[in-house]
Amino acid sequence: MVSETAPLRVLVAHNHYRQFGGEDRVFATETALLQAHGHAVTAYTAGNDEIPDPPGLRIALQTTWNHHRFRNLRTVIRETGPDVVHFHNTFPVLSPSLLYAAKAERKPVIMTLHNYRFFCSNGVLFRSGRVCDACVGRWVAWPAIVHRCYRGSRGATAAVAAMQAFHRIARTLQRQVDAFIALSESQKARLTAYGIANSRIFVKPNCVHPDPQPGPGRGGYAIFVGRLSAEKGVTTLLAGLRQTAAPLATLVVGDGPLASLVETAARTDRRLQWLGQRTPEEVAALLGGAEFTIVPSESHETFGLVVAESLAKGTPVLVSRAGALPELIESSGAGRSFAPGDAGSLGREIEWFAMHPEERAAMRRRARDRFEAEFSAEVNHERLVAIYRRAIRHSA
Repeated sequence: MVSETAPLRVLVAHNHYRQFGGEDRVFATETALLQAHGHAVTAYTAGNDEIPDPPGLRIALQTTWNHHRFRNLRTVIRETGPDVVHFHNTFPVLSPSLLYAAKAERKPVIMTLHNYRFFCSNGVLFRSGRVCDACVGRWVAWPAIVHRCYRGSRGATAAVAAMQAFHRIARTLQRQVDAFIALSESQKARLTAYGIANSRIFVKPNCVHPDPQPGPGRGGYAIFVGRLSAEKGVTTLLAGLRQTAAPLATLVVGDGPLASLVETAARTDRRLQWLGQRTPEEVAALLGGAEFTIVPSESHETFGLVVAESLAKGTPVLVSRAGALPELIESSGAGRSFAPGDAGSLGREIEWFAMHPEERAAMRRRARDRFEAEFSAEVNHERLVAIYRRAIRHSA
């Protein structure tokens, strides 16, 4: 029996994306956080750069069940003897077969659901500029195949749909996972509606580690940081800026399929500057200098890491009321919200921020307080280990 106070042996598993993104950052952050608190951590990883181009039938089948990884993880578990196994992303190289491997070795299994991949082929419940849950609950996600929802390919989407169907029939999530980590109450409610038992879902927001410390917030600009894509509200951001006469500059940090749209808008509006991709250190500095951060997402955001990063710098946040975003600042006075997809609503809020410097200044202390109370490393570690220990107790 594992002591309630002794450091734990934790195996963490994650499938990295080709382009380093939010999920990869969370995995790295939590791994470093556990190690900093004296836990023995074994990282079991794969990367999408392992996938050949074109992927071929073998990779498509492995998306559903990677037998090599199944056997290999069992060996690693026997060699390292973890108290608990924590999965982040398993798609597509690792596959859900690893959940079975951990249970076969009689280990408590935790899974953080960073997205909705088990229910939606593109993982974000968003298609053609609007929220979409057409495939949720279907045995076969044929609407996704018809609309080429994964990478614009019917073949690739069919491989994802096959994975979903197999594991829905096998009841993999219900039978192979002891505890799920949702990143927000909003996500927990949605996962419960999608058939995961409420009693097995634990809310633990992401954190920012190491603490970047507050910034001055006197840069004279607002900032957007994120993927330049439709679900992130980029078109609404540009339209909202066009509808306001506020002279405040707006910096756009990131890249993606709508980059050319941003580049064109920046050539015609002197207030708008597109900075492209920047390092995490550069992003932190830019967030700290911003008067406020704009997060105009239109999909069911499970969390919103840039919100936590902004609050860590003491920077107020203007969020759309999409998914978990308003939950991250609600009742704290650390920001304001607007209707998702509503450029007029966004434009009015941008003007409010531009015209109320004293209120913005007061928000900075509340933003930092919100970070320390909810999204700091110490709070995150305490919540994460509590989930681990509960899973260990219940599997004993």
